[in-house]
Amino acid sequence: MESSRRFTLILIPLLAVSLILFRACKSEKSLSESETTALQHQADSLQQAVTSAWASLLQADDQVHYNLNGVVQILDEKSSVPAADKDSLSALVENLGPLRRSMEGMKSTAIDAYDDGLFTTINFAIKLANEHAPEETAGLVAGLGSFTGTQLLNYRVSYDGPARAYNIWYEEHADAISGLANPPTPKSYPLFTISE
Repeated sequence: MESSRRFTLILIPLLAVSLILFRACKSEKSLSESETTALQHQADSLQQAVTSAWASLLQADDQVHYNLNGVVQILDEKSSVPAADKDSLSALVENLGPLRRSMEGMKSTAIDAYDDGLFTTINFAIKLANEHAPEETAGLVAGLGSFTGTQLLNYRVSYDGPARAYNIWYEEHADAISGLANPPTPKSYPLFTISE
């Protein structure tokens, strides 16, 4: 009885150590060349989709800034526009630059600050343009209006889709990815929408 108990007391720690060593060896198992290639290909494809969607969003954002600057230039030539309004609009447009988000530094507070500044600037630009130069600014104003309507949301949804897909993929393959010589970065991309 006593010897059986001693055996059990020795066996349990040995089994525990063996299990720990087994799991460690399993997690550190090197990937085959084909597995490594497949993982890298998946990472490259997913990241390319994210980068492409982000570039499209920035291109649309660039067009908005171009339209805003166009409105500013046209209104600057109009004597009917009060000087204070011209200065205010110019300052609003100029202040958008530092607020513009980068993918790496994208936080909900930064997104909110940029959106607040962007919508305030666009609405003020459209108001002044319609009051003082509706014909000359018609095309620019139309572009600004459509962007704040559905375009902005569509671009953000188009970015969030591949970004979320990458994040899920990385989480599901985290153990295998850790075995790569050069794991893909980042581990996750920020999203415009709140993850459930």
